[in-house]
Amino acid sequence: MSRRRLAFTLIELLVVIAIIAVLIGLLVPAVQKVREAAARSKCQNNLKQIALAAHNYQSSYGRLPPGVLANAQVITFPADQSTAAWLSCFSLLLPYLEQDSLYRTMKVNGTVDQPVGPAWFNIPENLRASFSRISMFECPSDDIYQIYDNPSGRIFSRMYTAGGPTIAAGFNNVSFYTPNQVGLTSYLGVAGNAGFTGDTSASNWDQWVGVFNANSKTSIVDVTANDGTSNTLMFGEIFGYVRDTTTPANDTAYAWIGCGLTWNNFGLPENPRVWTFGSRHAGVVNFVSTDGAVRALRRGTVSPGEGYNTYIYMCGYKDGRTFDPSAVSN
Repeated sequence: MSRRRLAFTLIELLVVIAIIAVLIGLLVPAVQKVREAAARSKCQNNLKQIALAAHNYQSSYGRLPPGVLANAQVITFPADQSTAAWLSCFSLLLPYLEQDSLYRTMKVNGTVDQPVGPAWFNIPENLRASFSRISMFECPSDDIYQIYDNPSGRIFSRMYTAGGPTIAAGFNNVSFYTPNQVGLTSYLGVAGNAGFTGDTSASNWDQWVGVFNANSKTSIVDVTANDGTSNTLMFGEIFGYVRDTTTPANDTAYAWIGCGLTWNNFGLPENPRVWTFGSRHAGVVNFVSTDGAVRALRRGTVSPGEGYNTYIYMCGYKDGRTFDPSAVSN
């Protein structure tokens, strides 16, 4: 007469545990890949919606928003920050991103033709608005608000183009924004190789100027008449600088209310630096062209050569250069 076995043997239990461990080992990377694919898709959709908002702004005003409202078109350091409005293109795009109620609480000092006014953080209404977190300005792959856990982190409150050889930008340590935390952005407008410099020398840096600069008045008509909307980048991801790669917190971040652009001269390094476009996506940085098409460009393009030159040509809207996008596209 046979006896019924009521339990696993130790060997059988160990085999089952081993099989479960193998299955978990296979499943976790797959889940992570699916999650990142979804985050990358959401990021691309954010860029597309921001570009669409810029197009709607163009329909209303006949031109794209300025990269930032500033007190001069060419900024030299030190700029007169006490009389600068420093509102970004993202501030001006709020009504076209279903954020009209927030926009109506703000005081938009001046216009692109006369933008002089107090800095945004010296205007109570704008300071209150700056604390708003806007999901469309945030890449889901990058927890940009970890910057507030970094005591040495710096947040750019305003950002603008080069004036001659000098780059000027305004930043504060995170303690400046506590106990309230200013809202951040994972995206910035494309200023071109060195932004607008006013350079009239033989080298003419401004031949590679981008769509967004201080007090810029670029229109889609301008882009179409020059390099073409499909050949000109409009917005891209900004990741910030990570000094210590063993920690998740960035060392720099960017306030959406005052930071509207950055330049492209430093390329797309594998490990992003201050003022370079970058992302937490594996190997790529998302951009949107002026025609609204989203592109994933490869990281690691940092030195002169076919890839770097292609990137610079894609960032300028009137350099007249032809290029093969596959040199930098993923």
